[in-house]
Amino acid sequence: MEEILKCSSCEEKFETTGTKEPQVLPCQHTFCRACISTLIGQDSTKCPSCQEVHDSITSANRNAVRNNLTVLSLLKENTTVNRRNAKLEFLKIHIAHVIMAIMICVVFVPNFNVMELRKPSNFLSFIIMPFYPAIILKRDMEDIPKNIILDLILWVNAIGIVTVLNGISPVIKQLVIRFLKAPVWKVGMMVICFAIVVQYFPSRTKI
Repeated sequence: MEEILKCSSCEEKFETTGTKEPQVLPCQHTFCRACISTLIGQDSTKCPSCQEVHDSITSANRNAVRNNLTVLSLLKENTTVNRRNAKLEFLKIHIAHVIMAIMICVVFVPNFNVMELRKPSNFLSFIIMPFYPAIILKRDMEDIPKNIILDLILWVNAIGIVTVLNGISPVIKQLVIRFLKAPVWKVGMMVICFAIVVQYFPSRTKI
């Protein structure tokens, strides 16, 4: 897929408009508009991929080169998927940030009461406003710069957590698939071993 979305001449990615717009020669080889312009001669155009000479494409007949509609369609689809993925990643980062913010407030804010989040106004403010946990719940106007820095650190940590989870998620997925495909006796043995370990360590700690 990546090779299809790149110009065969300059190796740069195609774009839906501008000088990197994909255009196709009669031999069905696709190049960006900028590279096509450099290939077109006064009397003919030679394809650098197959060396075929196209007499119908000249500097006077530049409009004979058409856009590659298939590649343009793939570019638009790829752009839509990337935007959807970006929104999903931001949502995961925001959820991780909110969870860490609640944990910070519970541990370090003396007057913080989790039950206050039962009120729709407080809950929506906690979710929507990025610095709400650090400023509003703290109710300490003198520490606003420090609290903003703290909240920015939480955002950085949230990005790191999501990045790590995205990296290990394929491994976890494979482990789950292997576990589900394992025979019943193997699963039973694993459960028994786990139960023995759980029972063993508490007894050791009591001694």
